[in-house]
Amino acid sequence: MSALRKQNQLEIFTTIDEARLYHDAQRAGFFSILQNIHSVKRQRSYKLVEMPQVFDLLDRSRDSWMSQAEFFKPNRRVVNLWRVGLLFVDLDTYNVPHLRERSTDYLVGMVLHHCDDLGIPPPSITVFSGRGLQVKWLLANPLPRAALPRWNACQRVLVERLKGLGADPQAKDARRVLRL
Repeated sequence: MSALRKQNQLEIFTTIDEARLYHDAQRAGFFSILQNIHSVKRQRSYKLVEMPQVFDLLDRSRDSWMSQAEFFKPNRRVVNLWRVGLLFVDLDTYNVPHLRERSTDYLVGMVLHHCDDLGIPPPSITVFSGRGLQVKWLLANPLPRAALPRWNACQRVLVERLKGLGADPQAKDARRVLRL
């Protein structure tokens, strides 16, 4: 985790602002958006260069998820992984009885305190996802596909160490989409 980017956490930002922190529209490759359309989840992949236009056209009334990694083909299968520029944990705090009714500010403070106690660097970004938090650690440079085993090991450790805060063990793979 020594490759973490030293950056102040943004307090208020748009979805596109967040995406630009780990998806560079100037790079080649693809990202994916999954949307719930009339109770059917539909996925579409786009070139990174199209990201600003895609976000401008997203229907904000629909549940939407975005891939966290970038791919060299227009789908988010791990065999097509090109690079990943962050580590992340999806905290389903609504599943933890003593955290269920807590404010977002309280939850963020709890995450920061827990990370400090465990010697985990503080997350670069903390996003309220509707019923929980997404905590994300931006990497100084995206990791290539060849680094996937090391990236997976880091993901496993983060999820294990944050399980008391509701870390979702199913949301740790490189093909993962997280709610916008």
